[in-house]
Amino acid sequence: NYILDGKMTLVPDSVTVKGPSSEIDTIKEIMTVPVRLVNVSDSFEREAALVFPKGLENSVFSDARVSVSGKVARFSEKVFEVPVQVLNIPEGYQVKTFPSSVTVLCKASIDRLKTISASDFGVEADYGKSKDANNTLFLLISKRPENVYDVRLQENRVNFVLEQR
Repeated sequence: NYILDGKMTLVPDSVTVKGPSSEIDTIKEIMTVPVRLVNVSDSFEREAALVFPKGLENSVFSDARVSVSGKVARFSEKVFEVPVQVLNIPEGYQVKTFPSSVTVLCKASIDRLKTISASDFGVEADYGKSKDANNTLFLLISKRPENVYDVRLQENRVNFVLEQR
């Protein structure tokens, strides 16, 4: 499994346009021809022609092509068990959740996954937003490591009991 690691780079990232203001005032962006990449498993660099808007006969562009490149990395998934933290518990009470920890799925490069642990994640439930009648709290990812592609909760709610201390 491979994924784009970061953003694609365009060189040059901008183009100088010279011409009558009546022509160049209408330009908001300049697109490239589509660049099709299939089954990419290595970093890449491709040339792409620029597509100039119609009606710019008297304008001159500094470049007609750009280089499109990107870094590609192998990725994988890893599962972490993360404890649920409950917010906004009324004074004099405690909340026990069932389960007390939940599964978080993280996608990242293989090298990055080796450096991540469960403590890099936070999962919160807000008691203040609960409807007491159904004894369910909805979960939110409150903390996640940097430089990962995706983080997901395997379950988005837990049951709870409110107990007086």
